[in-house]
Amino acid sequence: MSFFDGKLPEYLIDNCDLALGIFGETLKAERAIPNKVVEALSMGIPTLTRHSPALNEFFDIELDLWTCEPSPDAIADAILKIYLQSLYPVSWQSTLNQVEEGV
Repeated sequence: MSFFDGKLPEYLIDNCDLALGIFGETLKAERAIPNKVVEALSMGIPTLTRHSPALNEFFDIELDLWTCEPSPDAIADAILKIYLQSLYPVSWQSTLNQVEEGV
């Protein structure tokens, strides 16, 4: 499956409950919005990624997607809260609309 043959997006939409963004400790991770985050959001897949100032330019990070600090404990805690539905709610349709309008 690949994006090129068109099979991967459909598979991800049907089978992916949570997309994980980028959590590295590089300057790029700290300052950019990775393509995989934009792609996941454009497919309407709930997404968790590290907080970065770049996200603030395009999203309300407490309404449009889930973020956490880039540490194993913070990531595990966020995933557990997502599973227990105790992390702040996100309107994924609203986020999808925002991405389609031009992030």
